[in-house]
Amino acid sequence: MDSLKTAPMRFLLLVTGTWLAIFFLTRTVLLLTHLDEAGSGFLSVFGIGLLYDLGFIAYAALPMGLYLLLCPPALWRTRGHRWFLQGLLTVSLFAMLFTSVAEWLFWDEFGVRFNFIAVDYLVYSDEVLNNLLESYPIGTLLSILAVLAVVLSFALREPFKAALDAPLPPLRGRLLNALGLLIVAGLSLQLL
Repeated sequence: MDSLKTAPMRFLLLVTGTWLAIFFLTRTVLLLTHLDEAGSGFLSVFGIGLLYDLGFIAYAALPMGLYLLLCPPALWRTRGHRWFLQGLLTVSLFAMLFTSVAEWLFWDEFGVRFNFIAVDYLVYSDEVLNNLLESYPIGTLLSILAVLAVVLSFALREPFKAALDAPLPPLRGRLLNALGLLIVAGLSLQLL
């Protein structure tokens, strides 16, 4: 059985493919709003950006991927697990949308994507959080992002259902896929 056609891998590809689409749209919007600064290297923005996105996804999706692959088949088919995976999809969409908006606001403020300045945000988090709460309508932004994540999750209901209804791999196949995810995450160190 082709491992990419199994339920855990199809769900993982649905989530990570959606993440890639959000990253691509973020990069496109940032580029289009600052096209004069990109010069002639705008195509490399997408190529290099894709490499970084894939490296990030290799790590960010690793815990989810390992869970999906090691989840017992008896649990996989339960209604509660389907609700859990629907929630996981929605929360992951919210996190990626939040990151995109944060990158946009960061870019608007500093003219660059997340960098060393973002580290200062972590070090001086109380001061930064107070500044953010004073400068932006955080409640409104978070509410809009939550609604958008739910709408996107609803729009993905057919691929979601198809992913969950796909066949489950045998234990050996799941273990090999888990090993593959670990290897990909290790190799992505070269990208980051």
